Amino acid sequence: MWIVAKYKSKQLNFFKDNLNKTMGEKIVFFNPKIKRQNIKFSKLKLSEKLLLDKYIICFNKNFRDSSVLKRIKNIKGLDYFLPGSQFNQKEITAFVNYCQSHQDKEGFIMQSFFNFKKITKGQF
Repeated sequence: MWIVAKYKSKQLNFFKDNLNKTMGEKIVFFNPKIKRQNIKFSKLKLSEKLLLDKYIICFNKNFRDSSVLKRIKNIKGLDYFLPGSQFNQKEITAFVNYCQSHQDKEGFIMQSFFNFKKITKGQF
């Protein structure tokens, strides 16, 4: 099951390590990123930015069990898990698949991700 977690600022790797240690199993993390071009003083500089800011999508088959979620809700580096992930599996899976279909070989989201011709409705 996919869950969406908000991690504390600058503690992404710390959170991932703690979650893997606590679960004792491999967790699949999905955190899409984009390349940015910064132009300062006539120099082009490429940098990367996380598309979901301080959120990360995590998958493990044991997340279906509510006792597992209760056990991991207080691990270090975690701010909170978004509630309702179990009810939104279809949408989360569709988002992950959409992002993965628009990634380049390096794992960065391509410009085609932002072509919203197929989307008929959206919500923020």
